[in-house]
Amino acid sequence: MDAQNTTKLNKLLKAWPHGVVAVHSWLRGQGISRDLVKSYVRWSWLNRVGVGGYSRADSSVRWWGGLYSVQQHLHLPIHVGGLTAMQTLGHAHYLPMKKEIVHLFGPRNVNLPSWFKNHDWGITLHHHSTSVFPLGDPVLLVEKKQEDFSVMVSSLELAMLEYLFLAHGEGYEEARSLMEGLVSLRPAIVQHLLEKCRSVKSKRLFLALADRCQHDWMKALDFSKITLGHGKRVFYQGGSLHPRFQITLPTETESGRG
Repeated sequence: MDAQNTTKLNKLLKAWPHGVVAVHSWLRGQGISRDLVKSYVRWSWLNRVGVGGYSRADSSVRWWGGLYSVQQHLHLPIHVGGLTAMQTLGHAHYLPMKKEIVHLFGPRNVNLPSWFKNHDWGITLHHHSTSVFPLGDPVLLVEKKQEDFSVMVSSLELAMLEYLFLAHGEGYEEARSLMEGLVSLRPAIVQHLLEKCRSVKSKRLFLALADRCQHDWMKALDFSKITLGHGKRVFYQGGSLHPRFQITLPTETESGRG
C-alpha cells in the first residue's frame, strides 16, 4: 500500500469509532472511494458486514454499532424501543433472558438496510414499523452511550407504551411489574404521548396499570385531552373490567396481589 493510501487509512481510522459499522456514504465523506474500500478489504484492514457495511479489522461490532450507522450515517428514524429500551435504561434488568431480544421501532415504510437485517448479531431482532406513535418527536428519545458512541433509545414514557402495544394478556404480571417501577415518569411527556398515540387499547392499558400502581404523576394528567374511544377493550380474557378505563385485567386476587 502506497504512502497516500496509508495516510488516508490512518485518517479514516481516527474518525471511525471502535465498534461502529461504516457504510459507503460515510466512507465516501471521509474521502474513501468504493475501489479503495475493496482494496482495504483485500488487504484485511476492513471486514465486510453484509452487503454495504464494513467494520474495522481491529475491533468487533455488535448490533449497537450497526444501529449507530443506521441512525447517524443513513439518518433513518429507527430507535431502540419497548422492553429493550427499558432494559437499556435499567428498568427491566431483573427479567430473565435466554437470548437477547432486541426491539427496534420506526415509522411505516422505513426499512432497515439489508446488511443490518441479514447479519448474524447473535440476537433475536424485531423491527416494528408503525404509525401508532409520534416517532419523529426528539423529546421522546434519549441518548444512550455504548462504548465509543451513542445511540437513540426510547424514553421510559415511550418505551412503556411501546411495550404495552406489543403485550398480550398472559404478560400481565410483567407489565404490572414494569409499571410499578415507573414512579418518576414526566407528566408532560406522558400527556403528550397519550394525546398523540393512535392505539386506544395501549393507552387504556397504560392508564389502568398506572392507576393500579397509584402513581402520583397520574394526578397531573388532563384526561379531557386524551382520546380513549368508546366501548370495552379486552386485554386479559376472562378478567374483570377496570371501572375507569374500561379494559379487562386480572383481578388483584388472581394476580396474587389481593
